[in-house]
Amino acid sequence: MADEIRQILNNSEKLHEVAKAAFEQIDVDESGELDREELGHAINEFAKELGLPAIDDDTVNEVFVGLDTDQSGKLSLAEFKVFIVKTLELLAQVAEANQ
Repeated sequence: MADEIRQILNNSEKLHEVAKAAFEQIDVDESGELDREELGHAINEFAKELGLPAIDDDTVNEVFVGLDTDQSGKLSLAEFKVFIVKTLELLAQVAEANQ
């Protein structure tokens, strides 16, 4: 699994495809931007799938503010892609540690 994740991270076209697909799935109102609620729901669904506890609103807000580099109150695909990269890097590290 770590190798597959690293392949995605090392291929900018594939990384963009993965980020765009995730973005479109999370963007439930199809606005072309993500709000805090959409990001929080996605983070908590991901945590649930991994068997982790729910992430509190303050933590979701911190993540959102850190990603919202233009301070628009919404996340663009480019801003969200940073989240995807960090998440994939973390997953690759966990997968490597468990090999």
